[in-house]
Amino acid sequence: MTAIASFFFGERSLSKVAALYDSRERAATAAQAIHTRPGLEQVRLDVIGPQDIANSSPQTEGLGVKLEPETKGIWRTFLRAHTTCGVLGILLGCAVWGVLLLMNVPWAVSSPWFTLMSTSTYGMLAGLLVGGLITMRPDHNVVIAKVRHATRHGRWAVVGHPLDTKQHARLRDAFADTSSEVVDTL
Repeated sequence: MTAIASFFFGERSLSKVAALYDSRERAATAAQAIHTRPGLEQVRLDVIGPQDIANSSPQTEGLGVKLEPETKGIWRTFLRAHTTCGVLGILLGCAVWGVLLLMNVPWAVSSPWFTLMSTSTYGMLAGLLVGGLITMRPDHNVVIAKVRHATRHGRWAVVGHPLDTKQHARLRDAFADTSSEVVDTL
């Protein structure tokens, strides 16, 4: 994991790889076979089936926990991303204010403190929006949507949570050997 990614994200696994199967047996067999491959022994694999939609509750490890197992890490990501991006946005807004003053823009020079408040506020809001995008992880939604759709229609999925890019590539290749439908995050 790069230094920037480890700073922003509070989760250990930043990506997901999923493969879809027509039966529980094929999914379970694939999960067992993948755990025997070199470099994939410690990857968390979850077998998800139609029963996981029906049995999802706070007391059971249902669909939500299997798809996003690091709930505490998600909250750390939320706090880090919003705080960091919000502060960077304020600093960017202050820089824009400085540039406006150096360029002698009439409305900025005539009311410098109002201009500073405006540019820093807009910068902070833009930073918070970026922090929200980082937290939301739109690349994960593709995997989650495909797994949900498959399990609603009686199919099974195996979802892996690799810890680095090498494991991600190995896991994707391993799934490709056992399923024709593989989907992954960035």
